[in-house]
Amino acid sequence: MNKITIEYVGFRTSTKRREYLLRSHFGPEIRDYTVGIALADFSAGRARFQDGPEICYLKLVRELEAQAAGATPGADDLTVTDVELAAYVTAHTTPGRSRGGFTVGGAAAAAAAKVAAERVQPNRT
Repeated sequence: MNKITIEYVGFRTSTKRREYLLRSHFGPEIRDYTVGIALADFSAGRARFQDGPEICYLKLVRELEAQAAGATPGADDLTVTDVELAAYVTAHTTPGRSRGGFTVGGAAAAAAAKVAAERVQPNRT
């Protein structure tokens, strides 16, 4: 059984998008693909240049799987959508973590609030 492998070849920048060049190998068959991300997505912060190759690789993997299942015809030129970018960011963002330490609560919080209030309006007695 042959396995498809995908090779990152490089990138080029056109007027509207950054195009990532990928090559698939399936047995003796070699096929080249171009997967693009709009330059506006990079400047708006929806994608980072260092993530571009991985985002495009994952897009191509999904497309090849859909082609194998007969869902889509084979296309050599693909474009990453806003929905795919959002899904990538969600999947690759780590949840916030606590920095440790302690939290102020109870009597200590009341005392801190009293000190803060006195700084704003000093006691005039």
